[in-house]
Amino acid sequence: MTDTTSIWTGFSRHLRRYLVQRVKCKQDADDLLQEIFIKIHLKLPTLSKRESLPAWVWQITRNTLLDYYKQKRMPVVEIEQAAVQSADLSPTEFNQWMADCVQPFLELLPQHHKEALQLADLQSLSQKELAQQWNIGYSGAKSRVQRARVELHGLFTQCCQIEADKYGNLMQVACLEKTC
Repeated sequence: MTDTTSIWTGFSRHLRRYLVQRVKCKQDADDLLQEIFIKIHLKLPTLSKRESLPAWVWQITRNTLLDYYKQKRMPVVEIEQAAVQSADLSPTEFNQWMADCVQPFLELLPQHHKEALQLADLQSLSQKELAQQWNIGYSGAKSRVQRARVELHGLFTQCCQIEADKYGNLMQVACLEKTC
């Protein structure tokens, strides 16, 4: 059977890179990595099949990261309240409500991605205006906004289930525990 040291050797570098991309600072990533390997060490005797080791390690990593997000975000309303509340809102009010809901997730993004989304999506600046403001090309601004959207979507979908129509309009949002 595999021991914790060999798992560290095989996975720690990849896990750390994965965590650094998903949390605000490298110290938090290092703390999470330590927490993950404590869980791996303690739960290693429960691993029955050696071939399932990679999936098992990544599942522990995802669950630990999800717990981190839960601790960092501010609860807004219960799911049942959210469903009732959102049904009573005008489209403009719903968009503002969703912007408030997404704010804790924005706080988890790197500063340049957070800024890109705030300016492009919340303040409705065009990507051409962003390119001028950042003194970069239009395609560079477009790429930065797109990468930020993808990263935000990844954070959001780790905590919430989203149903959208073929145009990307939200149809339903169901979040875990207390969130928007």
